[in-house]
Amino acid sequence: MSALFACSTTMKQIKVFFTLILISTLLPLGLSSSQAQVSQFEQLTRASTVQFGRSPSKGSLSSKSLRLLVWNIHKGTDEKIPDDFGFVSHAADLTLVQEAISEKSFTTRLSDANPNLTWTLAISFELSKYNYTGVATGSIAQPLREEVIVSEVTEPILGTPKTVLLSEFDIDGREESLLVANIHGINFVSNNDFKIQINQMIDRVHQHQGPLIIAGDFNTWNEGRIDYLFEALAALKVRLVRTPDSGGFFSLDHIFVRGLTSRFVFNLNHINSSDHKPLLVDFLFE
Repeated sequence: MSALFACSTTMKQIKVFFTLILISTLLPLGLSSSQAQVSQFEQLTRASTVQFGRSPSKGSLSSKSLRLLVWNIHKGTDEKIPDDFGFVSHAADLTLVQEAISEKSFTTRLSDANPNLTWTLAISFELSKYNYTGVATGSIAQPLREEVIVSEVTEPILGTPKTVLLSEFDIDGREESLLVANIHGINFVSNNDFKIQINQMIDRVHQHQGPLIIAGDFNTWNEGRIDYLFEALAALKVRLVRTPDSGGFFSLDHIFVRGLTSRFVFNLNHINSSDHKPLLVDFLFE
């Protein structure tokens, strides 16, 4: 294990430690998703999206190979994010980002860093006036359809939800389409609330018969969450892709696939502009 990876693991341990402290403080107060009614975010239009980037250059994805990038970019707080993004997303067909933001100065830099992608951001909540955050999916191809899943459960105090963005893509020369679920898991809540969000997603994707990708920041910071995630996703016949950052202490970011085989897994643990490491994998369609 490299020193950089060890440092990443240590930082993740610290993050999990403080997460557990916060949860142990908040949950005894009896805070629940029902209290979201008093949140300042409750009036925000649900299932909303923000579009940015350039028009897609292709109408479908290649049936030969697929390069996938998954990365929680920490709301772009580090100035190096766009530059690092340009490096790690080079030649990516699909990019799944969590904690994306819609601020124009940021989206412009992101689009300039990789002009091949068209983007949809599924809004979780408003960070500041007209600046939203959520999950964002960038692709070289025009999606056949998109759907936003807003979590029924919300984070304590502020009552903010998390989102899942579903994107379906045509594949060259194949009747089956690819369905992609970009997820940011609910965080400072009980395991039962975490299960509710996972079940919400599964209810919306289980009928898809073709290739499937479910990936993102799942916030699986304890054994109960990890066990339930694997148990629930087993019904979809997906398998976990082993990545350099998925073997550490309470890994949060995962890639699950069906109908795809990983050909090459990149090690990007030297990228430190976010508190999460980017996951980059080349796939072949089965």
